[in-house]
Amino acid sequence: MRRLTRRQKKDAVGFLLVGLMALGGVGYTAGLGLPAAGISGEESRVRVLHCETKGGGRGGTYTECAAERIGDGGAGASSGAVKVRYEGAIGDVIAVRTTPWGSHVAVHSDLLGQAASLAVPLFMLMLAAGCGGGVVWALRRDPAE
Repeated sequence: MRRLTRRQKKDAVGFLLVGLMALGGVGYTAGLGLPAAGISGEESRVRVLHCETKGGGRGGTYTECAAERIGDGGAGASSGAVKVRYEGAIGDVIAVRTTPWGSHVAVHSDLLGQAASLAVPLFMLMLAAGCGGGVVWALRRDPAE
């Protein structure tokens, strides 16, 4: 068995680190994207009570709304309050789903939103797979390259 050069080891470790970060990104984006697409998480319906615009980092903003969960126990019986990011109007009744860490996300009602929610985790997964291939390439290549 031949010895690995310092360059091969550096390349392999670099690909491995980027691949591990991409796998973490897969978990995070799937945790948000699958509930937003309506695939996972417990679904409930909420009525938006009030909204406020908050600062998001690097000058960006987002709208966070307080909403009242509408229970199934009769005519509009409520069963708890939730916070959700939503860009609609006060009084709207929307579907939300829980994420793996307990927060709530609004379910996308349009096909483009659902596709985007699923595309980001798939892109991160392809990046992780490419980095896995990079590790194999770095370890198996000819040191003279």
